[in-house]
Amino acid sequence: MELNQSHHLFIQKLLNGRVVDGLDIKSLMEGIIECYPSEFDLTEEDTQYSQIELIFPQFLNKINSHLFSLDLEIRKGLNQTNGEIFYHLINLNPDEFSQLATNYSALELGYLKNLIESIITSSHLEFSIKMSSALRDVPLHTTSALSQQDNQVPQSQSAGSNLTKLERQQLIDRFIQDDWLYTLEGTGLLTVSDRCLNELRDKLINEFEEDIWQCKLCMNLVTQGYLCKSPNCNTYYHHPCLDKLLKDIEDNRTSLSDRGFQVKCLSCHNELKTKLVGHRDLCQFNQIYLDFNTSSQTLN
Repeated sequence: MELNQSHHLFIQKLLNGRVVDGLDIKSLMEGIIECYPSEFDLTEEDTQYSQIELIFPQFLNKINSHLFSLDLEIRKGLNQTNGEIFYHLINLNPDEFSQLATNYSALELGYLKNLIESIITSSHLEFSIKMSSALRDVPLHTTSALSQQDNQVPQSQSAGSNLTKLERQQLIDRFIQDDWLYTLEGTGLLTVSDRCLNELRDKLINEFEEDIWQCKLCMNLVTQGYLCKSPNCNTYYHHPCLDKLLKDIEDNRTSLSDRGFQVKCLSCHNELKTKLVGHRDLCQFNQIYLDFNTSSQTLN
């Protein structure tokens, strides 16, 4: 089936703004329904948020079914700090970095790739590097694993190039402004943005399968959250995803015995004890190390 006017208007909104927060989807869909009511089989009562929420997945799937042929997709992402949902239009080209070619020079693109690799492969699951290291130690020429199958930026092209510390700082500021990297003021740390994780998800998983993992609950990549501490259990959880799960359990505690309950990992089914993922100065949620020691209640 062909796309109708309501679908085209939705696509145009994303082209204009790139990113639409989940909270804005309701007002956006309300406006689209008001413009093209005949394209929706809804009563006045159906325009309530709950009904819009029900029709939106089908609405979005139809759009994506047409965008896939163009190597495009409107993808759902997650803010790892507060759990808010966002949607944005992404490029599905096998070389996701090809979309950046018109925005950055070969040298700049190689530097961005090396910064991302340094962040993803950082030690102790911190998924961050010091700004001072980014300005001094991260090479400019293309050595990143992200470029092994990318003929776009030959290693020799920028190997002899150089940038001053000020020029590097200005370039990092640009990467942050373009929402590929992120820093929290006062920390002196640099990490990847949620948009970067969402947009480059498949490439990051393929290139760094031993370094980066998906949340067990939402399947988005985790650079801020928790890891199950059970031996050989590489199960990761975002803080807001796990927080919602625990609140749902707490809400149902009236049906449990007075002895309490024990939360178990959804993968290994051992008692859920976690370690922090991400540098503690960048994680803006409470530094909680879960340790449930009461009697058992398994989550299946």
